[in-house]
Amino acid sequence: MKELRIKFMKNGKEVERVQRFVPAKKYLEYLDLENKLMTEESFTAAIRKKIEFVANLFDDEDVTVENLLNGVPSWELVDVILTTITDMMESPKGSENEGK
Repeated sequence: MKELRIKFMKNGKEVERVQRFVPAKKYLEYLDLENKLMTEESFTAAIRKKIEFVANLFDDEDVTVENLLNGVPSWELVDVILTTITDMMESPKGSENEGK
């Protein structure tokens, strides 16, 4: 089964959190978010909304907007957002659903 994983620093230590299930509803929420972001005035506001979306994909209470903003290196922020969202939308490689 596919899992979402996210790493960030917390209290000076790297932590990794795993989300084993993301409901299909989140996929639709992301599509709605993207439509809304097309009219967003600032890149900063768009990034903040995507960080909030990513944090809400995880049930773990450690995965918050603040923990991500404070614990993800600045040079990795966009990559972490895009990788997490892409992983949420893509089928796992080698799954039993491939080719069906």
